[in-house]
Amino acid sequence: MELGKYVIYLLGIAAFLFIGYKAVEVVDKSKFYISTNGLSDKIVKADYAKWSISIVDETNSLKDTQEKRKSDKKIVVDFLKKCGFKESEISEGGVRIEDQLRWSSEGEKNSKKKYSITDYFFVQTPNVDLVEKSATKISQLMDQNIRIENNRVKYLYKDFEKLRIEMIEEAAKDSRNRADHIAKTSKRKIIGMRNFSTGRFSILAEDTSAESDRGWESESSIIKRVRVIVSASYDIE
Repeated sequence: MELGKYVIYLLGIAAFLFIGYKAVEVVDKSKFYISTNGLSDKIVKADYAKWSISIVDETNSLKDTQEKRKSDKKIVVDFLKKCGFKESEISEGGVRIEDQLRWSSEGEKNSKKKYSITDYFFVQTPNVDLVEKSATKISQLMDQNIRIENNRVKYLYKDFEKLRIEMIEEAAKDSRNRADHIAKTSKRKIIGMRNFSTGRFSILAEDTSAESDRGWESESSIIKRVRVIVSASYDIE
């Protein structure tokens, strides 16, 4: 019995040494590798829009301007409904009241009203084409003596997860094609992947160049450029 245990022990050591030797041999064979990046680049259209409008009234008496503000707010909401937006897509934000004379010089106080009151309106909708069309009609509010302080549209791309998977696959193929080309040029052969990592996903304006990274521009662009870069290393022999 003791002899049997001893034989099994020796066989275990021999197997360990043999496996260890083979592992070293494999590592040694794959000491050469190629690292490449892969790129996937797509043009997509925004599928959601956020339109913000703010209007301003100035007055010396907060009480006296209530009716004017009420009338102005109704004009804005009616305008948005006339454009074709659903009531559920339109919302009102808070109100900002600023004392304009607090930090003004004596000369400025004679030319300014005491209070500036800003009211906010928001439209959130998947109908991006309607927003793009309607935002150009903002002058219709000005024609009704509405003072527009802000008129800004953000175009977003929300259906992202499916596109993410597709683009990672495309970028991975691009990385492998680049590695194959390098290996062929150097008369070597790829024998496996060493590592793989996804880099940044960028959503940019359509006309943003590949060298630029001005992602903030994409918010105002209804057509966007989506880009993903992956990095991979391949063992070669």
